Amino acid sequence: MEEENKYYRLLHWVTLNKYKLGILVVVSSLALILLAVNNLNNIEGEKDAAVGFEKMVEFLRSGKYFEAIEIAEKLQRDEDNSEYANLSGLILAQLLVFNKQEVEAEDVLIKITKSNSKLELNKIAAARLARLYISQEKFDKASEIAESEFHDNDLFKEINADLQSHKSNMDLANQIYRKLIAQTEESGQSPEAFIIKKDNLYQQNNLK
Repeated sequence: MEEENKYYRLLHWVTLNKYKLGILVVVSSLALILLAVNNLNNIEGEKDAAVGFEKMVEFLRSGKYFEAIEIAEKLQRDEDNSEYANLSGLILAQLLVFNKQEVEAEDVLIKITKSNSKLELNKIAAARLARLYISQEKFDKASEIAESEFHDNDLFKEINADLQSHKSNMDLANQIYRKLIAQTEESGQSPEAFIIKKDNLYQQNNLK
C-alpha cells in the first residue's frame, strides 16, 4: 500500500495539469527518449523492461501521462538495475521535481546513481541530483557529488562553476564559464546561458 501511495500526489497533479505538463515533458524528456530509442537494440537481456519502456514512451508522446507514470513506477519496482528502469526513473524524477516532490525525486535519483549503467545514466542522475541540491541550497551535498567519481565528466563543469560562484571563488568560476562558452560555440550551440552566468559574477562582486 505504501508503494502504491508513493506517487499519488504526482498522479493527482498530472490530472489537474495535463496541458501544462505537456510542454514540460517535451522539453525535459526528449533527449532521454532519443537516447533510449537509439540504444534499444544495444541492451540485451531486458526484453520485458524494453517493452514496458517503449509503451511508456508512446504514452508520453500521446499525452497519456497518467499511464506513463504507472509504467515508470512498475519499472522502478520490478526491473532493479535495468537501463530501462534508469531511463524511466530519470523522467519520473523530473516529473516529481515539477510537482515539488523533491524527497521522492531524490530517492529515485540516488538509486540510479548507484546502478552500473552501460549508458552512463548514473552520471546523468548524479548531475541532476547535484542540481536538485543546489536548488535547495544544500551546497555541501552538491559539492560531495561534484567531487566524487564523476568529477571529470563534462556534465559537472557547469555545476562546479555554479558551486565556485556560491563559494565566492569568482575567478575560478569565471574560468570554467569561459571554457564552457568556448566549447559550446565550437559545437555550434548557443552559449547564451553561460554568458549570462559569467556576466552575473561581476554583478555579484559589484553588489558586495
